[in-house]
Amino acid sequence: MAPGGFPCISYTRYEGEIQQLLYLLKYHGFNPLAYLLGERLREWYLAHWPLPDAIVPVPLHQAREKIRGYNQSFVMAMGLGRKIGRPVIPWVIRAVETPALYHFTPQERMQWLQSAFQLNPQLTLPRGLRESVPSLLILDDILTTGSTLNAMCKTLLEVSDRQVCLTLARADITDPLAFKSV
Repeated sequence: MAPGGFPCISYTRYEGEIQQLLYLLKYHGFNPLAYLLGERLREWYLAHWPLPDAIVPVPLHQAREKIRGYNQSFVMAMGLGRKIGRPVIPWVIRAVETPALYHFTPQERMQWLQSAFQLNPQLTLPRGLRESVPSLLILDDILTTGSTLNAMCKTLLEVSDRQVCLTLARADITDPLAFKSV
C-alpha cells in the first residue's frame, strides 16, 4: 500500500541500469527513452491491475520543466497511455517550485510538498468521465519516500478516491513506517 492506503506498485528497483537510464532521462534529455519505457510498462501493469479510466502524470513545476525541456513522467504516461488506450490527463499542476527533494527526510519532503500541488484550473472532466468516479493511475518515475505520491493522492481526492500509483522504479525503503497517510 502507498501512503493514504492507495495501492502503489513499482516495476523494478532503483539500481543498476534503471538508475542510469533515469539519470539520462532527467538530466540529459533522453525523452524518447521515457516514451519507450512507458510503452514497456503496459504488459507488466496489465498483469497486475485493471485498466484505469485515465493516467495522471506527476507534474514538474514549469520552471524545472523549462530547464529540462520535458516532464519524464508525462512522456512515460503518453507511452503507456497509447499502449493501453487510455487518456493522459494533466489534472494536477505543481503550483509551488520545490527544490530537488532527494536530500531531504520524509518529514521535510512532506513539508515542501504540503501545498505544492493543485488541480489544474484549465481542465474539466472529459465527457465520458463526468457521470462516474474515474479510476486514476498516477504515474511517476521513482518512488523514494512516497511523499510526492501522497501529496498527489491528496490533491486528486477532489476528482476521485479510486487511485493506483505506479512508478517505474522504487528506492530501497528502509523504514516503511516513514510513510505519511492521507
